[in-house]
Amino acid sequence: DYPTKFFEKTVHEIPRARPDKKRLAEAIALLKSAKRPLIIAGGGTRYSGAEGAVAQFAIDHGIPLTETIAGKSTVTHDNPAYAGPIGIVGSTSANALAAEADVIVAIGTRLMDFTTGSWTVFGQDAKFISINAARWDATKHRALAVVGDARESVEELAAGLKGWKADATWTAKARDLFAQWDKA
Repeated sequence: DYPTKFFEKTVHEIPRARPDKKRLAEAIALLKSAKRPLIIAGGGTRYSGAEGAVAQFAIDHGIPLTETIAGKSTVTHDNPAYAGPIGIVGSTSANALAAEADVIVAIGTRLMDFTTGSWTVFGQDAKFISINAARWDATKHRALAVVGDARESVEELAAGLKGWKADATWTAKARDLFAQWDKA
């Protein structure tokens, strides 16, 4: 009772929009100035298939990685960059890091209230780089908006940061806080 066209195979591909070169350069400069950077991986990380790129980016650059509810399992629990879930239903480790972070790289997240604790988990002077395929979500909280596919944007950001790493004491602090929370 249905037209055969309804059953024809359709292949959907993820569009890989590239970030604006100027915005990417601004993001690279901002990250290079960071003393205590933090990554928030959201559901867009998973939708893009960017889990591997984000995990490698965090490890290569020594940036602690947190996750939103939608970004759960972006990395495994034993990933050396993992600092726990963030926000209202998050971990004390991730939220403590968020309070001290000076630059937050929000990847594929809409930065909703559950993630941000209604904007109470971050320091007042924190700066945001928001990588998102949706312009509206990338511009939240006065963020430096990098509009583009999560995987492509992170790979291009990583190329521009080649050789740069966050301060080792910040990375060690993140590991210690996560270990304490994980044992509790």
